[in-house]
Amino acid sequence: MELEMFSFIEEVLNQLDGMKINLDIASRELEHFFEEMLENNNEGYLNINSRVKSKQSLKEKMLRYDYYTEYKTPEVMFNRLSDLIGIRLECRFVGDEAVIYKLLRKQFTIPSEEYHGFYSPESNKHIFLELASKQPKSQKNGMKMYRIDGKYIFDDKCYNFEVQIKSLVNIFWSEIEHKVIYKNYNYIIADRFYKDIMSSIKNSLTTIDQQLLLISNQFDRRQSKSKSGRKIQIEQLLSKALYDLFAHKIKESIGILVDFRKSCDTIVKYVFRDALSDDEVLYNATMTSVFSRLNEIENKEVDFTSQILFKRECQVEDAFSYKLVNFIRTIINDEFQWNIFFRILFEVEPECNAGDLENFVAFYKSRFYSGVNLRSLEKRLAKKKPYGLWMNY
Repeated sequence: MELEMFSFIEEVLNQLDGMKINLDIASRELEHFFEEMLENNNEGYLNINSRVKSKQSLKEKMLRYDYYTEYKTPEVMFNRLSDLIGIRLECRFVGDEAVIYKLLRKQFTIPSEEYHGFYSPESNKHIFLELASKQPKSQKNGMKMYRIDGKYIFDDKCYNFEVQIKSLVNIFWSEIEHKVIYKNYNYIIADRFYKDIMSSIKNSLTTIDQQLLLISNQFDRRQSKSKSGRKIQIEQLLSKALYDLFAHKIKESIGILVDFRKSCDTIVKYVFRDALSDDEVLYNATMTSVFSRLNEIENKEVDFTSQILFKRECQVEDAFSYKLVNFIRTIINDEFQWNIFFRILFEVEPECNAGDLENFVAFYKSRFYSGVNLRSLEKRLAKKKPYGLWMNY
């Protein structure tokens, strides 16, 4: 005979299925509302993400917090569940979180007659935020976060949602903490130790955030107001992060430090090749993926004394690309600076080595190749000068 709790859970999940269409529509409308409010009113705002709680996530939450004993009916549970829809407002620095929260308080000024402590904005009387409680709120892990309960009246029904305000540093840390600690159900010996380490990492990231803010404030204010200016600053910071990460690994591998800063600058520009448009969503997604990749590399051993090997031949279609690929493959294990450049590039990029090289050559050709004299190119390639082709552009 099945446990009664699972019958209740199944009933809740079936009801969630029935609400899915309305929840998806409500989620998109909320995202559009907050994006429109913030994109022209806050310099630190970067991006917005929304999600509807999945069946798997809801089932885990019900079992973790014994919702099946606390709530008698699915209707009551959905009325009390605060994060059926999640809205995440992403910003640059930790200090920007408070600025965005103050902006929300400034916009949501009309008190609700039905929901105590909730307020709506002038522009939309169907969206409410709970602004009576103190923010930021303390979490179980001891950290603080701006987490605001909300209600959205849609199709004559009230749907609960939650707004989180997070800086890039806090997004990066919380994603790792969520997977390593919160949703890691493996039995970990010295679990307290891992939690202390995560807390220490959080403190270090907060310090880095403050340092980056100081650096950012030193840049020209007029440049900071433009999207291109902000992107240049972030690319410079990413280049330094890349250099610091691999400088440590080179020192571990060969015992000395070498200067490869130009390589890092070029690699960062290359990695962001698809995000140089005004598409903020694509740019921020690329940056988040780069942070995640750097975190993976941090725990990986990289041998700078071994040869770079290719598992297959590179597939190119024109003479320019063919000559460039052959040149690179000829010198990649003979010239140490070239070896460093492509070893780092192959670590950061997701393809196999041959695929990464094909992509890089295609990028290089599209950026610089216009009626190149191949004989002249052959002479330049024959000199085998590291950095001679693209590092000085």
